[in-house]
Amino acid sequence: MKKSFFKNVIKNGTLGYVYQKLIYDEENTLQDLLFLDANGIFEKIINLDLKKMVKRRATMLGEESKYYLKTLKEALLEARGTVTKNNPKYFSTTKKNYDLQFYMPKPHYLVTLFIEIANINDPLLDTSGRYRTMVHNMNDCLWILDKNLKFSYISPSSQKVFGYTPEEIMILSYDKFMTKESFERITQAFNDFNFEKLNLGRDQAITIDITHIRKDGKEVIVEHRIQLLIDEDDNVQGLMGIARDVTEWMEAKEKIRKNKDQLHLILNSTAEGIFGIDLEGYCTFCNQSFLRIFGYESQDELLGKNITSLFYYDDDNWIKKIYENEIRDFVEREIFRRKDNSTFIGEYFAFPQYHNGKIVGAVVTFLDITKRIKVEEELRETERSKSVLLQNLPGMAYRCQFDRSWTMQFVSDGCFELTGYKPESLVYNRDLSYNDIIKPEYRQQLWDAWCEAIEQEKSFRHEYIIITAEGQKKWVLEQGQAIYNILGEVEALEGLVIDISDQKEKQREIEYLSYHDSLTGIYNRIYFDQQVQIYDNPEYYPLSIIVGDINGLKFLNDAIGHQEGDKIIQTAANLLQKSLKEEHILARTGGDEFGILLPKTNIAQAHEAMLKIQNIINEHNKSISEDDYQINLALGYGTKDKPEKEFASIYKTAEDHMYKRKLLQRESSHSSIISSITATMYAKSQETEEHAERIKNLAQMVGKEIGLPQEKLDELALLATLHDIGKVGIDEKILNKPGKLSKEEWKEMKKHPEIGYRIAMASPELMTVAEYILAHHERWDGKGYPRGLKGEEIPLLARIIAITDAYDAMMSDRPYRKAISKEEALAEIKANAGTQFDPKFAEFFVKLMSEDVDLGDLLIS
Repeated sequence: MKKSFFKNVIKNGTLGYVYQKLIYDEENTLQDLLFLDANGIFEKIINLDLKKMVKRRATMLGEESKYYLKTLKEALLEARGTVTKNNPKYFSTTKKNYDLQFYMPKPHYLVTLFIEIANINDPLLDTSGRYRTMVHNMNDCLWILDKNLKFSYISPSSQKVFGYTPEEIMILSYDKFMTKESFERITQAFNDFNFEKLNLGRDQAITIDITHIRKDGKEVIVEHRIQLLIDEDDNVQGLMGIARDVTEWMEAKEKIRKNKDQLHLILNSTAEGIFGIDLEGYCTFCNQSFLRIFGYESQDELLGKNITSLFYYDDDNWIKKIYENEIRDFVEREIFRRKDNSTFIGEYFAFPQYHNGKIVGAVVTFLDITKRIKVEEELRETERSKSVLLQNLPGMAYRCQFDRSWTMQFVSDGCFELTGYKPESLVYNRDLSYNDIIKPEYRQQLWDAWCEAIEQEKSFRHEYIIITAEGQKKWVLEQGQAIYNILGEVEALEGLVIDISDQKEKQREIEYLSYHDSLTGIYNRIYFDQQVQIYDNPEYYPLSIIVGDINGLKFLNDAIGHQEGDKIIQTAANLLQKSLKEEHILARTGGDEFGILLPKTNIAQAHEAMLKIQNIINEHNKSISEDDYQINLALGYGTKDKPEKEFASIYKTAEDHMYKRKLLQRESSHSSIISSITATMYAKSQETEEHAERIKNLAQMVGKEIGLPQEKLDELALLATLHDIGKVGIDEKILNKPGKLSKEEWKEMKKHPEIGYRIAMASPELMTVAEYILAHHERWDGKGYPRGLKGEEIPLLARIIAITDAYDAMMSDRPYRKAISKEEALAEIKANAGTQFDPKFAEFFVKLMSEDVDLGDLLIS
């Protein structure tokens, strides 16, 4: 009875009523709404019949509907994060002002009530309880004071705001539920209050924030919006106010302020140069790294200066690219000019700044990438190749239900190549569901990711692992979107799943290279700078740093070549690693420079650590016969033991110390390398070179027969020549030992694939065969070395070389045995098929060498 009564009040009363679904875009901005229900008053306001508007979008109807949508956006924005609020708005269809009040029964669904402003102070309406339900359901508290400043009414929502019932507040004095400071402020305000002189119109209001003490003792900040209470004869009867708890909002403001302070600190702590520009390209701010990189003393030299003058070509096209095209996250490379007119290549990132939807400036971050250009070009080529590969990868297109099984309604033919299952096996879960193919630990992740995308009405993108019909694990990338019906409910999911296993592997390698120096294998400058940010924290104090610089490296490079210079860098890195504890962080920070972070290490301990390094280097220098191999490393150290010290100043202290030591070591810094391993290389590789030439011919013959493309044939030839390059790092006595190797000697011998891998990775020209060199002693049964790869985990070219290498080795004399015949060698290959060798290639090779070839499924399509 009560429910139907209120329904009739809403439907037949003088309040306008509409129920709608809110529709947001990807940035959670209100874009449209779907009308679900309304009463006759709202029909008049919007000038539309109920039947014509229900289940229709506002943007698809008339101008009044679009005006209401615009009004609703403004009203919700004015509500400042809450749903229930008075919002006076004018509608030309009825030529009346209305207060808009909102109630959200569930997310994205909103009730709007239209209350004619003319009736707001009508006591008859108020006594009839017409607005009682609305007021009782408000989150804000409505209160009324008479002209004696005594409460005459408080809404039940006082319990939400203050924790007190209206009856409890009525008998409380003001000082009982507000702080002392707030009580003094409100008392003074009331003492000065004069209704006759108060300059407020009927619809005007003032706002004041008061700190109240809730019944539970908790302090809350409450915003009071106060206006005059005027009767129908325009007589002031008192004050009416709405109290809203804005504690969380005020706390958020304070958090923003603190974040701003922290951002300023980070800005001046980062290693990257950062500066701001206005629309004309004039500098508005810059950080300390910017000043350091460009060689300026202070911001005063740059503020108001046109940044274009710092570009080598003095061209303002970069500003046009940012502003005229409104490119976001703009990235570019340029040659920059320092204060002393020296130049460097920098990469800068420009982010336009917006105010009220218009660009007002930009923030630019830049890095000195002069030493990275060559590596970057190679990576860019890799990215281009990867992009082409992605475009041509076969994938599985699908349409499925939004359920835990991902019940497929349609699956493309690419399903078989991707999963090993025929499409019809997955459709409507005939033989298995798609969820069965997903690796178990990724199933909940995938479900949660889809739920989030649907809730936010965004497109979907997620990576996970599937297990194919053959048991193979594949990384896949799924991209898709939800399909909605007219009621806004998910009808189906559509998308594409592609195999990204190769890209994942490349990504892991690139991630490794991005934090490691390719020459020495230790960390690089990028990683070192990141660790400085982490360890520059009181919990790691005292924090020490040791810096080192190889004396005379440029002279050595010019005199004997960069290869020998690189060996000196590698030796220095190895000696430093031997000298340090596990918790110390060693990095190559420049061409001939090293940096070491020592957390929780005081200045005395740092000095001891530096002496230990020097002692180990001295011992190394004593152990070698030729002066050219001596390592001359200048060292310096510094310690940060207080937060107020800048780490940059500690770094400079260490560098100053190092340069002083350099002066003392000047004689040794000009020593040169006079010994050479050229003769040793020839002595070790003489037999290997002949062996490599033979297996190159064998491998190329196999590669051509199975249809390898020319690119792979070239790699195969290179691999055949260099597969044993790692033996240059093995003791010659072990290589030429006539008898069986001891356990320790065999352990040493087994290191040569890894040595060869590192040599190849150090040269861009050889990187393509590095992985094959590392794997050429792996076995089909997984008992090979160094990684114990099994079956098709072993790269294809490495499997070919394994057979041709073994075949030629058996037919060649060795210090520990005589050569065997061709027939015996082929029999041995056949006997080890499926254990040591790929069974298909072993069988094919035996047939090929017997001139009885059947290519079969070994052909490369």
